[in-house]
Amino acid sequence: NTHCHVGKYSLEPSQLENLCGIAPMDLVFLDAPFPASREWLVVDKFCKPRFVVVYGSSLPSGPGWIREQLLSWPHWAELRTGILADPHASGPGHEIGRVRKWSVLMRDFAADYH
Repeated sequence: NTHCHVGKYSLEPSQLENLCGIAPMDLVFLDAPFPASREWLVVDKFCKPRFVVVYGSSLPSGPGWIREQLLSWPHWAELRTGILADPHASGPGHEIGRVRKWSVLMRDFAADYH
């Protein structure tokens, strides 16, 4: 179950993996101006959060693909989604970044075992 963003990456030693081994995460908040492909590989495999918040899923080259991937799996559901305006967006393409979509997704662990 890999997405085009993660196909070229492999797992490497990660402090995030160590953190998940010490303190399992119920909630992961993703807010990155990049796809976060390597980070998501670790989060998905080792952290196994019950809830994932994806912020900025409407931004080009952002983490929106993670939302789409989770929604394609039967054990994930979107609980809530919305849009926030960022009047301080700047830089190239700042008009695109003024509207930020967010989503809250939940994993059904019972479905993982069926």
